[in-house]
Amino acid sequence: REKDSDVISVTIKLVSPDLAAKVADTLVSTYLDRRLHVRRDRGMSEFFDERLTVLRQQLRLLDADKQQLRESRNVSGVSEERNLLLNRLQTLYAEIAIDQRELRMLGNATPVKPAEAGAAAALAPATAGLSSYPNLEQLRGKITELRLRRTELLQRYTDDSDAVLRIGREIAQIEATLLAALSAQLRERQAVAQSIERRLATLNNSEVALEVIERDRNVLAQNFQNYAKKREEAQVSEALDLRRVSNVAVLSPALRPLEPVGTRKVLLFALALPFGLLAGIGLAMWLEYTNQTIRDEQDLPSSARVVYLGDLRMRRKWS
Repeated sequence: REKDSDVISVTIKLVSPDLAAKVADTLVSTYLDRRLHVRRDRGMSEFFDERLTVLRQQLRLLDADKQQLRESRNVSGVSEERNLLLNRLQTLYAEIAIDQRELRMLGNATPVKPAEAGAAAALAPATAGLSSYPNLEQLRGKITELRLRRTELLQRYTDDSDAVLRIGREIAQIEATLLAALSAQLRERQAVAQSIERRLATLNNSEVALEVIERDRNVLAQNFQNYAKKREEAQVSEALDLRRVSNVAVLSPALRPLEPVGTRKVLLFALALPFGLLAGIGLAMWLEYTNQTIRDEQDLPSSARVVYLGDLRMRRKWS
């Protein structure tokens, strides 16, 4: 490798320079062919195509489930409809509280005599529908007017007079009508409030289900985009490999050297001298260690019980 770059130099030393250049070219060509074969045999495009097909089908199923949920529960704009229903439910709760308070006030009103009550009950309408009753404001105004007239009559007549009894029966009749009308109105408002509460529960459940579907769809959509991007990259890579254009390229062909490659005599001599010297010293020491010849008193082993008598030296005769 050339320093920190992405360039790799290939050098081949043989006896023949032409053969070395041919071997280098053949080696690089074989590597490129093998690399192309390996990259084409992976089948990455087919794998990404299969995954994209599966993800596309799953997205279609989620879209169908989402549409079916909206149609079955009649859900379009959950937030807008919830806000409208909550406002309507709050108004109904306030109206129901007013009706209940007025019913308690009517129940705690001054009771009339049994004869008057019986006559008023006989004159009350038998139907429970709110449409069969007159306007409640008119009934309230009529009761107020009759109570004022009864108060004026009580100042001039006794309680058992015909005029007082007649107004009392009329008041009881109107109060019974108002009570029945308020009860019917209260029941209708409570029924409407219950239907709104059920609709809100349906909206909440539908919103949770839609959020789950939308979350799953977002995950699938993200995976679909990732696989589509990788598939496109794989196709581009395969197209480049087919055209022999890839991230690996031959910068220059093998060059025949101008000068022959010979032995480096100076380097070999510089290495052989110290190694030969060390080898000679080691061989001499080994021969000296393995030699058992006794030449003088110093060669005698210290542990051996041998008495040294002296040296025998031979004199040379000179002629």
